[in-house]
Formats: sequence, C-alpha cells, structure tokens
Amino acid sequence: MKHNLWIFAILAVALIFVFTACNGGDSTQGGDVGTPTPEPTPVGYDAYVAAGTWLCTPEPMDCLNNTSTPVERYGQLQVIGSQLCDQSGEPVALHGVSSHGLHWFGEFVNKDTIEWFMRDWNINIFRASMYTGEKGYLTDPSVKEKLIEAVDACLELGLYVIIDWHILEDNNPMDNVEAAVEFFKEMATKYGDNPNVIYEIMNEPNGNEVTWLGHCKPYAERLISEIRAIDPDNIILVGNPRWSSFPKEVMESPLGEPYNKNIAYVYHLYTNEGLRKTSTLEQAMEQGLCIFVSEWGAMDSDGDGELGKANGNEFINWMKKHNISWCAWSLSDKKETCAFLKNKGMLERPSYTGGWLEEDLSAWGKYLRSKLRSLND
Repeated sequence: MKHNLWIFAILAVALIFVFTACNGGDSTQGGDVGTPTPEPTPVGYDAYVAAGTWLCTPEPMDCLNNTSTPVERYGQLQVIGSQLCDQSGEPVALHGVSSHGLHWFGEFVNKDTIEWFMRDWNINIFRASMYTGEKGYLTDPSVKEKLIEAVDACLELGLYVIIDWHILEDNNPMDNVEAAVEFFKEMATKYGDNPNVIYEIMNEPNGNEVTWLGHCKPYAERLISEIRAIDPDNIILVGNPRWSSFPKEVMESPLGEPYNKNIAYVYHLYTNEGLRKTSTLEQAMEQGLCIFVSEWGAMDSDGDGELGKANGNEFINWMKKHNISWCAWSLSDKKETCAFLKNKGMLERPSYTGGWLEEDLSAWGKYLRSKLRSLND
C-alpha cells in the first residue's frame, strides 16, 4: 500500500508540472480567460504566395499582365479632349478601389493590402481618402502620415494613386481653402515628379448654399494654380456641388485657361439612385470635358441598403463604353453594404494585410473583385 501511495504522489507531481508548463507558468485561475483578442497578425504578400492562400481560385492572377506595372504601361497620364490618355496619347481607363476614412479604417491601408488588391483584385489605381472634417485631418493632422504611407506604397508597387481631400460634413471647400493650399503644396513638392499621383482637391462639396460659381470654381482655380506652380503635369480631379453629382452649372461655366490643363471633373454615384444623370455626362463629354468617377457603389447613397447588381452592371457597362475611370467605395469592415469586408464583430476582424478568404468578403466585395479581374487586362 505504501508503495502504491508513492507511485500516486509521483504521478500527481508530474501532472502538476505538465499543467504548469502548458499554461506558461501562470497559476492564475482561469488561464487566459478575459484577455483581449489579439489584432490580426500582419502577413506580407510573399507569405500568402508561399502558403498558397488564395481567394476563390487556386492561385493569384498576379496582375494579369505580370511583365509590367500599370505605371510602366501607361506612364504620365494626360487629358486630351474628354479622354484620359496614357503618355503616348492613347485613351486609357483606370479601375480600382477607395479606402474608407484613413482616420477610421487606416489599419487596412498599408503596402501589403494594396499589393493584395493589385495582384488578386487586379486594380491599377488606389484612392487614399483623407477626411478633412469629422475628426479627420483638420482635427488630427497626423492622419496625413497614413496617406503618405499609402502613396509611398503605390509608388513602390507601380500603381496610380489618388490623394483625396475628403470634404463631406465640412461641406464648403472655401471654409478651409488655406489648409488645402498648404496641404497640396506639400504633396506636389513631395510627389510631383512621380507620374503615379492624382490630386482630388475636393471630394463632395454639398449643402444648398454651396454653388459652383460661388464656391467650388474659385476654390478649384486657387488650388490648381498652387499645384501647377510646383507640378505642371499630373492629373487634378475637380469635385462639384451636391456631393459631386455634376450639376449642369459646371457645363455652363467650366474651368478655362490656365486652369483646364490635365483636369477631370468628378462624378459620384450610388446606383440605387438610378442612372438618370448619364445623359448629362454624355453632353459634358461631347463638350470636351473629361469625367472621372472617383467614388461609386451599387447601393443606396448612404452606403447601405440593398446591393443593386442590375444597376451596378449597367453603370459599369456605361463607364466602359465611354472609357471612364473609376474607384469603388470602400475598404473597411464597417457594418454597411458598401464595405468590401464582412463585419464579424471586434473580436473576429479580417486580416489587415489582405489574403482574404471568400468568407471574409461582403457580397459587394465579391461582386467588385469579379468585375475588376475582368477589366484591367
């Protein structure tokens, strides 16, 4: 009996030792219960290649044309008549995605994610949206560092990139014109020698009191003159009243000399509203104005509601017919239709660095990825 007791004692000590080792020596009751869920581990694109972790298909397309980058193919963009053209004067259409507000969902905006979009979604342009109001840049100027990170990544990858001064709740562009001048002078000085860069100087002016002639046009003339003094060539995108819905007053008084070189007028649409404005845009193009859809989605104008694939298909086909460039909204896991990634709650967020499985994508994300993979060949 004493012999058996010694055996039981030795076994008990061994079990205690094993249990302690497996729990990292933590004797606290409950182990790791109550500790926060860690953020997704950053994984580079090369790691996804090595692991063979691909979305929907066995392997990535790797840019379709994997012998050159978009910027190597198209070079210095220019506007000729109503068309965006490459450096040799041939019409070109760019297709890509937009970030959400960098101060809200900036964790998704990094080189690895942008490279994933380039290789797996086949984008050739990325829009970095820096909200100016809503506790964005004008409240916290440090958000500019995230925009710079996005631009630097696109330069390294050979993608085109839109620097988006994202006016929304600060609806009148003239209210912060001096801050905009300071910002775009800095961006033009830093990036003006790179053909990758496109300046979007006012996202969505809005409000009944904000007009083209009284606010948007003089703002555009001021910003364009300041940018052109530093960067004479890169494309400038010009927003307009009523959330860049391209009201007819823009056609009645477009920008003239010396402000109209290499500019395009912004049009934004959420297609559940319908496509009634396309006839106005066709008239504008006949007039010689270049249109650039820097933000759109196939849902309601607030970014939510039903995913309207029929209208989305019609709008994509219309833009393709007229050789119009576009970026779709938006890179986030916000709980709304327009987010590319599913919202699974704060404890189960998708990877911040791409490599998403099909189960990580929203219906909009799946739809958009399929369209992009067929367009940028």
